[in-house]
Amino acid sequence: MAYDMASFGKLSPVIFLLAWVKTSFGKLNHFIFLLPLVKTSLSWTFAKSLFNKFPRHPWLVSTMESLAQHWLEHLWLNLTCLAQPKSTHVKLSLGYHLFNLATVDISTRKGSSSRVSSTHCQSWFLQFGFGQNIFYLVPTKDQWLRASSADNFKKMFQTTPDGTKKEIAGATDASYMPSIDDIGSFISVSCEPVRSDWARGPMVLSEQIGPIVPGPPTCHSLEFSGSMIEGQHLSFNAVYTGGEQGDCTYEWFRVKDNSIRDRISTNADFLDLTLEDVGACIEIIYTPVRKDGIKGSPKHIVSDLISPADPKGIELLIPDCCEDRELMPLRKYFGGHEGIGKYIWYRTKRKLEGSELLDISNASDVEISGTELMYKPLLKDVAAYLALYWVPTRVDGKCGEPLVAISSAPVSPAAPVVSNVLVKELSTGIYSGEGEYFGGHEGESLFSWYRENNEGTIELVNGANSKIYEVTDSDYNFRLLFG
Repeated sequence: MAYDMASFGKLSPVIFLLAWVKTSFGKLNHFIFLLPLVKTSLSWTFAKSLFNKFPRHPWLVSTMESLAQHWLEHLWLNLTCLAQPKSTHVKLSLGYHLFNLATVDISTRKGSSSRVSSTHCQSWFLQFGFGQNIFYLVPTKDQWLRASSADNFKKMFQTTPDGTKKEIAGATDASYMPSIDDIGSFISVSCEPVRSDWARGPMVLSEQIGPIVPGPPTCHSLEFSGSMIEGQHLSFNAVYTGGEQGDCTYEWFRVKDNSIRDRISTNADFLDLTLEDVGACIEIIYTPVRKDGIKGSPKHIVSDLISPADPKGIELLIPDCCEDRELMPLRKYFGGHEGIGKYIWYRTKRKLEGSELLDISNASDVEISGTELMYKPLLKDVAAYLALYWVPTRVDGKCGEPLVAISSAPVSPAAPVVSNVLVKELSTGIYSGEGEYFGGHEGESLFSWYRENNEGTIELVNGANSKIYEVTDSDYNFRLLFG
């Protein structure tokens, strides 16, 4: 090959410019590929200085032609590598980024490969050596050869034992986690290299790996779902892997201050937090179990302290009211441990309802009759309604919304009874019968006088039906009785 030395000397700046464009366009991190050009350039400069002194020397002419040929060949090689996107070797690996060091002959474009240490390849790296060979790194698994940062098209395929091959939907990322549907099948990947200008190279298919076997039953994550507050519904979320899931076991425990663990339930999907859980922690132990009965390592989590709910009166009822019969209102409290609440009993002649009942303290014709939880109706409560105003209070003093209830019927009087009956002598021959009445308001009570002889025989004194009795001749030698 013959070259015009003057033209070739003018072309050298252009060659260096193209080499710089090649380096920048490919976003290479190194300029190692320039070494042959630099070496040739230095040789050219030295040879040219000799050529100026000995312009017709045959050896110098041959050397200059050889240097020019090498220079153009290296330039052509770089430009063709830039022009063609390629994916030479594609291999799958399980969890590692592996690479091959390939040696390629310039004339045949064929190469042999040898394994090198694990590394991470960010771009297409070309290293030119001396002679006719080039060396370049080829990533396996999911790092593809590229001329720039353009994304390549990757697809994952599943091959079943009967040879049926299908694309795995959505598996286009650089990595893929086998699922339960892949068990027993083989996995492969295809790559279609794409340059930044969207020029595509030939698609390459990797070798298959597999068959995929079920992994050990594992609980990857375990977390509570719900609020750690009394009365809340507490459940859990567990992420299981390892073949087809079997009957996994889970146990609920209550952990108190002294680290004592009380089993609450077994294999329950949820737990309703109660007053007993307040101030304690909840622990769940989850044991993953595969369908074939193989058990994995248990996983457990412990909650924060369970907090009490806000104090609240759930129910308030006043039972039937009767004079002198102690009243215990029917009520239900919720919200931690109950403290000393506020109670006010009201007496009213009419039955209050609605907003008037809720605002009973400002209602008319209402009197306060008591301030304790329990109340015994008095005579003045008979025929009146009783209402109770209750402010639920937690043990720490926090108060809830008040509740007001009123009796369904007025207070009924007790059964009429007389006690401490006696006879007093007002004057000679005149007696008065007395006694203590109880049982509502006294009406027209009936009075009777009796005579009792020495043998204990009692007979009614006819016509004696008042409190006052005057002795007659018939009463001598008898004892008088009043009733």
